[in-house]
Amino acid sequence: YKYNENFEKDKEIRNATNLIRLITRIIFIWFIKQKNLIPDKLFDKTYLKEIVKDFGKSTNYYNAILQNLFFATLNQKISDRAFANEGNFLENRTHFGIKTLYRYKELFKINEDEVLNLFKEVPFLNGGLFDCLDKDNIYIDGFSRNPEKRAKIEDSLFFKEEQETVDLSKYGMGKNKPIRGLIEILKTYNFTIDESTPIDQEVALDPELLGRIFENLLASFNPETSTTARKATGSYYTPREIVEYMVDESLKGYLNNSLSLKGFQPQVDGVVNEDDENSASPFVGDQGSSFPSCRGDKGVFLKWYQLPYNPSLKEKARELRKAGNLSEVLLWDQIKNKQFLGLDFDRQKIIGNYIVDFYCKDLGLVIEIDGISHNDKVEYDLERDTYLKNLGLTVIHISDLDVKNNLEGVMEFLKSEINKHPVPSGHPSTRGELTPPIEHSFTRGENIAAPSKREGVDKITMLLSYSDEIPELTEEEKKSIVKSISELKILDPACGSGAFPMGILHKLLLILQKIDPENKYWYKLQREKALQELDDVLNNEDSKERAELLSEINDAFDTKINHPDYARKLFLIENCIYGVDIQPIAIQISKLRFFISLIIDQNFDKQKDNFGIRPLPNLETKFVCANTLIGLNRPDGVLISAGVIKLEEDIKNLRHRYFQAKTRTQKLNLQKKDKELRDKLANELKKCGFSTEASQKIAQFDPYDQNASANWFDAEWMFGVKDGFDIVIGNPPYIQLQKDGGKLAKLYENQKYQTFARTGDIYTLFYEKGLQLLKLGGLLCYITSNKWMRAGYGEKLREFFTKHNPLLLIDLGPGVFENATVDTNILLIQKAQNKNYLKALTLQKIEEKSIAEQVQQNSVLLEKLNHDAWFIGSSAEQRLKEKIERIGNPLKDWDVKIYRGVLTGLNEAFIITTEKRNEILAHCKDEAERQRTEALIKPILRGRDIKRYHHQWAGLWVVGTFPALKLDIEQYPAIKKYFLDNFDIRQLEQSGKKYPELGFDARKKTGNKWFETQDQIAYYSEFEKEKVIYPNMTKFLPFIYDNNNFYTNQKCFILTSQLASLKYLTGYFNSKISHNWLRNNCPELQGGTRELSYIFFQNLPIPPITSENQPIVSQIEALVEKILAAKKQDPNTDTSHWEQEIDELVYRLYDLTMDEIKIIEGK
Repeated sequence: YKYNENFEKDKEIRNATNLIRLITRIIFIWFIKQKNLIPDKLFDKTYLKEIVKDFGKSTNYYNAILQNLFFATLNQKISDRAFANEGNFLENRTHFGIKTLYRYKELFKINEDEVLNLFKEVPFLNGGLFDCLDKDNIYIDGFSRNPEKRAKIEDSLFFKEEQETVDLSKYGMGKNKPIRGLIEILKTYNFTIDESTPIDQEVALDPELLGRIFENLLASFNPETSTTARKATGSYYTPREIVEYMVDESLKGYLNNSLSLKGFQPQVDGVVNEDDENSASPFVGDQGSSFPSCRGDKGVFLKWYQLPYNPSLKEKARELRKAGNLSEVLLWDQIKNKQFLGLDFDRQKIIGNYIVDFYCKDLGLVIEIDGISHNDKVEYDLERDTYLKNLGLTVIHISDLDVKNNLEGVMEFLKSEINKHPVPSGHPSTRGELTPPIEHSFTRGENIAAPSKREGVDKITMLLSYSDEIPELTEEEKKSIVKSISELKILDPACGSGAFPMGILHKLLLILQKIDPENKYWYKLQREKALQELDDVLNNEDSKERAELLSEINDAFDTKINHPDYARKLFLIENCIYGVDIQPIAIQISKLRFFISLIIDQNFDKQKDNFGIRPLPNLETKFVCANTLIGLNRPDGVLISAGVIKLEEDIKNLRHRYFQAKTRTQKLNLQKKDKELRDKLANELKKCGFSTEASQKIAQFDPYDQNASANWFDAEWMFGVKDGFDIVIGNPPYIQLQKDGGKLAKLYENQKYQTFARTGDIYTLFYEKGLQLLKLGGLLCYITSNKWMRAGYGEKLREFFTKHNPLLLIDLGPGVFENATVDTNILLIQKAQNKNYLKALTLQKIEEKSIAEQVQQNSVLLEKLNHDAWFIGSSAEQRLKEKIERIGNPLKDWDVKIYRGVLTGLNEAFIITTEKRNEILAHCKDEAERQRTEALIKPILRGRDIKRYHHQWAGLWVVGTFPALKLDIEQYPAIKKYFLDNFDIRQLEQSGKKYPELGFDARKKTGNKWFETQDQIAYYSEFEKEKVIYPNMTKFLPFIYDNNNFYTNQKCFILTSQLASLKYLTGYFNSKISHNWLRNNCPELQGGTRELSYIFFQNLPIPPITSENQPIVSQIEALVEKILAAKKQDPNTDTSHWEQEIDELVYRLYDLTMDEIKIIEGK
């Protein structure tokens, strides 16, 4: 069938995608079969032989049974099911393109009515999973009456019983693997339909494990590189315990933050609440009371507290008052001493971390003068204003120029604004009281995060626990929590199989189950929300649609029709959860898991319409296929017109209606209207100053096309989310940007990412994008590679994190991801001012204790973090690190030079054995040539040859035809003969050409000659000096002193110096204190190996040699000489007693205490 104009080009992509889609659909069917929604006989070989022609010997099963089940049954109302006309061209054209009608009656042994009867007990499900994707002349699903356009899949692929073996080595599964049909495989599993609990009650294939299967499927094919390699996509299945923990911590932070705005006082270490940015700091009122909130929902003061106050700003405020800015002085003269409306104003008032220009305590009013002499940066103003408004204060901005040029007009403006904000009832100034009573209509209970039934366990933690315990909450507290949940917006920017969105759904569901078991609060909120939306979008003529939509809500909550969880899940999915992924099939899989989750809470009843099953919602506008990392190019400083705002709202409301659309006619009509609105929006945006390209992108973004992937992402235009998300969570991919010739680096280098580094990894960009997508105070929680903590490319990211508020860092050791080749960590970070309160923990494995318990018992507090490597250690370990770095001088400040070993580009040609060296020398024609040739062939050490204080030379030599020598190969005929006798010259050439038919590729393209090494090696003379040699990647951190003119390969570094004592450095490098620092500061590779690249090694803090410590240094040098002499005699000689002496001398150089030494030695 036709997929696009270039059939062969995308064949592998097409086949892989279509196969995954097929498996997705069949496994979904297998799950709903457990609810008796599909008859077992459709998978019974004996029965199928009786009704399907040539069953088992053809492709008829897929066409006659599965395609008709997918497209004409599950995607069509029961009352509308029928066969498409099959006859001549004119008869057929009446049903052409209608993909919800049965086909292939010629493939059945039974008649048309019997076929309809076969499928009659299957309900209509909707949801888009079974939409036929054929369009015009593009046949993707191949559901066609035309045999030439029909998809063909052999029956044996569904029902084969291990009849043959196949080669699956391409997929990492080995050769000669026995295969079975898909249906036969599924029959061997006990399927269950519940994935909401963390522990399976039986050995079963549940949807969560299904997610794991699909994560492997997604990772098995990388459409960007057309390679079938799991690690190519950089995606890994995240263990359930990790997902649950990350979801819990994100929701705790969100709920505590959100509830604090409703009058509760949370206790979450380091989380900055939008109403009180320093919940973890000592901000107190003048009378020592905390400031949780000023006003209720209607502007009524609930409780009068003094404002939060940071005493460290007192001197700064005094300086600002003395500065006498002209516009401030002019306005102050008008409002001071209660001369303006009798109101009492303060100047340069400290509120929290901010100093505001003017503050009126009578009104809770802040006046800010904006101008060039003020810090008027947009982000700062937004953060400050949000903070002040969440305290219940009103903020008015006045232009500096207006004060100077039109002071009278400014005063009139202030009068009119103050008339809009009268002194609120209940305010102290209206009753002559200092502190008014709490508003009785809204009882404030105990701290929402206070310990409850179980000592030390806060209420929100209990709500998130799968235990039966329910915390004691007032009705108002319950209402507030339900409202906070209803307002939540959460995004997974690389959702894959949907593990994190599904984890969020289950935990929100759990909370609602506990605090609103009858759904009374949830129902009220959803009905009020729907009524508002209906008022906005429908006019009086739409009363029928209005009644239908309200009926839908009532039915969703009707426990006679559905389990109570159905309504909870439905509206959580519609209003709270969003996902993005670059792979269309990943979006399909995510939607599948949500469909299963909704199906299981519906009650099957044969007596009811559609057997009591509500058709599934359409999730096309909840999970979109797009490139999260490329934003829409918005023009700066553009004023959005009222027309754009109206169209945006219309599109948002239309997509809410599409979510519930049931029939194909409804959906097509709404899709058509959506397209019309997008076109209008594009035209309006162009009028506002948007480029044609950006406007067209918005117009052409079609969320309903399941095969399309947008090459950009924008939360406002795609989801209608303008103000940012409350939570961004996920496991973004790990792919080096420089792979595949730097393809990804080129794609993202112009996207203005602060954290971009060509040598970096794509997940660093996901961190930055995730924080951009958050609203102020929002939380990001990712699990990624932990390389950013120490890697050079992570420097920008570490600096970026310090500009926000990191809250929790868990470094995960090997074994958490079964098949991953990288170690990972979890970071929870808030889009807020950094409070330097980062809890951290190194977790080697998930033990019997939960992750939360281990964090609570073993975490440490990290402070003073910056762009340098992040090290997780106790306060004592951190103090020791600071001491070592304070006393030592970084290696980069020493008189040393560090060089990489020789990179030949073809080691099998340039690194030779002693036997081969002798053979080459034997072919020399005279002594002069022999001497020239012998001088060119150098002894070489590899990384693996470097041991502690000694080397194990393997008798290898390097043919040193370095380009820097500018050699004439004709002067070395024996070497030329060696090269040409043993290698094809095309392999030796440095052209970059590939010769797959010859089984080799040429070396990397350079300007060097065929007989020369790949690198210039202009520093070749350094190898023949006194030097220190060490491997570039090592688990054991060995260093050797060499004065025997050894060269090294590219797996080693050499260090030379004219002034520094290399024997002292050798002793220091091999010391315990050096190893401790290197392990804490150099990137850890798989298996505990450390990478000693210069960018890390250069910061090693070494005690400088002074007149005071020269005697200690001399002792170290003497001990190194003893060790070297002993190892020269016998490499296996035990020199540990001398090495211990060196360790003790190095401790003295740092003046370490016994407790500090114990830390170094792991005691």
